[in-house]
Amino acid sequence: MNKKGIPSVGIYCRLSDEDKNKAFKDDDSQSIQNQKSMLLDYAERQKWSVYKVYSDDDYSGSDRNRPQWNMLLKDCENGKVNLVLCKSLSRFSREMEIVETYIHGKFEEWGVRFVSIVDNSDTDIESNRKQRQLNSLTNEWYLEDVSNNIKRVLRHMAMKGEFTGSFAPFGYQKAPNDKHRLIIDEPAAEIVRRIFDMYSQGIGTVSICRQLNAEGVLTPSAYKKQQGLKYYCKQQSAPDARQIWNPSSVLLILDNEMYIGNMVLCKQKMVSYKVHKKISLPKEDWIIVKNTHEAIIDKDIWEIVREIRSSKKRKTNNPQEISSPLIFKLFCGTCGASMRQKNISSNKGRYKQRFVFCPVHRFSDNCKNFSNTSLKKLERIVIEKINKLLSLYYDKDKIVLQQHRKTKKEELDKKISSLEIKLERNKERQFSLYKDKADGVISAEQFAEFNKRLSEINRETSDAIETNKRLLEKEREKENDNNCADSILSKYKQIDELTTQIVQEFIERIYICKNEGRTEINIHWNI
Repeated sequence: MNKKGIPSVGIYCRLSDEDKNKAFKDDDSQSIQNQKSMLLDYAERQKWSVYKVYSDDDYSGSDRNRPQWNMLLKDCENGKVNLVLCKSLSRFSREMEIVETYIHGKFEEWGVRFVSIVDNSDTDIESNRKQRQLNSLTNEWYLEDVSNNIKRVLRHMAMKGEFTGSFAPFGYQKAPNDKHRLIIDEPAAEIVRRIFDMYSQGIGTVSICRQLNAEGVLTPSAYKKQQGLKYYCKQQSAPDARQIWNPSSVLLILDNEMYIGNMVLCKQKMVSYKVHKKISLPKEDWIIVKNTHEAIIDKDIWEIVREIRSSKKRKTNNPQEISSPLIFKLFCGTCGASMRQKNISSNKGRYKQRFVFCPVHRFSDNCKNFSNTSLKKLERIVIEKINKLLSLYYDKDKIVLQQHRKTKKEELDKKISSLEIKLERNKERQFSLYKDKADGVISAEQFAEFNKRLSEINRETSDAIETNKRLLEKEREKENDNNCADSILSKYKQIDELTTQIVQEFIERIYICKNEGRTEINIHWNI
């Protein structure tokens, strides 16, 4: 509130679906503009002072990583905004947990009022609270129902052989009049044919990459970007991920059955509508519909490639050939790419040594790191460095360990308290539902549905409370065990051999490069 007592308003707008009428990709959609206009007019009529307009376009109401939404929360916490104005409660969030955490929790603590126009929500009106809670619960059910409906629709379309992906595979494009049908994109398809022809003639993936990179052929991700598609490469943190061809990208093309005219879908699934993480599915769960679109590759060439690929896939039970625990922590100090392992054997095929190297220099001039580093030597150096760290910090470990346990107990206590508050609030809601049913505010059918959902949430919350209480009890038992600290410290007092657990606990990344003929090893620690 400013000196004259006028609220400092933060207007928040959100739209889930990208508007097709945008002149430019960074423009706000027409619906966002309408929300702004409505809310600015409302604030002016109330004679409120607008501090800032926060706008998230093309974000779900369950997304907690909305940039402008998070900025609004930060400004509320810092006292810059003391009234949040939205078109509706669902624009702020469709998650009941978020509504309870912020609108009925943090906002009260920060002295922030929440107002939404369409559903008449106003935290200054105490009697309005029940309706807000019912609205937030209904919004969350809406999210779950929409998610399930979308999954059913997409699976049904996939079973019919209709394409449901965001981006067509390299070599194809979506038909202009039907985005669920694939047609050949000839310039890209020609590259796909070249890759299959070269591989079927016995040319390896490294040589194929060298040839494509020497000619300046665009990678699939770079090609999509050139076509104006908003494509995101998840490996974009690697320096050369979008600039050069590598064997992995070639193999993805060689193993893609879409190129013989078969639709292959549902290879991954989202964990849930709240957790936007994808997990891979076993091949038997994929949906494959044959002959749905024009093939780029003849089946004869496809079978030849399959035979070559099968002959190159070799499994080993030789424990000496198993990768070092360090292998996924090793990166090139010149270009940042992941290091690869190679085994050098004697003429009789007996194992001799393991080395790591940067693969990028083999198929691109972008990296000059030709270093081959012995894994055995590298493991020895890492063990020495870890032991040096232990010798430096051993006297402090007991204090650090105790502080760690204290922090963990505090976190568990806090989590239990939060869950207990949530459970108590839900029980209050259930009591209110009985009263609302008796007063005729909601029907018997609505009461039954709301009460059933709340009962399920309460059971889940109670289970979570019990789980965290058990974890807290275990931490207390550890604290009371006089020998526990000594056993942990003695475990890491002297390391003689690297294990996966030790590597994960101590090391974030290791960068390796050659500098004036000498191998440099730079360890980034987790501790």
